[in-house]
Amino acid sequence: MAHLPPRSGQPPIQQLQTVVDLLETPVLARMYTYILQHGPVTVSEIVDELDIPQGTAYDYVQNLETVGLVEKTRDQRPYEYDAESISLTLSTD
Repeated sequence: MAHLPPRSGQPPIQQLQTVVDLLETPVLARMYTYILQHGPVTVSEIVDELDIPQGTAYDYVQNLETVGLVEKTRDQRPYEYDAESISLTLSTD
């Protein structure tokens, strides 16, 4: 089972599918990995390190935050974000 934050009424398998769909986008996957390894980071740091457009970075951070993979760690600007690692355990009963 994936250890993901609860989402409004979605069953766990649907939550996992949402995460998989998002991470199939290469830039989004790179962003998540960067935040996971270097967080907390600002969007400006992400833009500089990954050489992606600022608008794209803000959109993708919001997407990652919406599915619970990234959380805002600072409530004042510049906002900082940190990533939650994904833990997946498969079992057969």
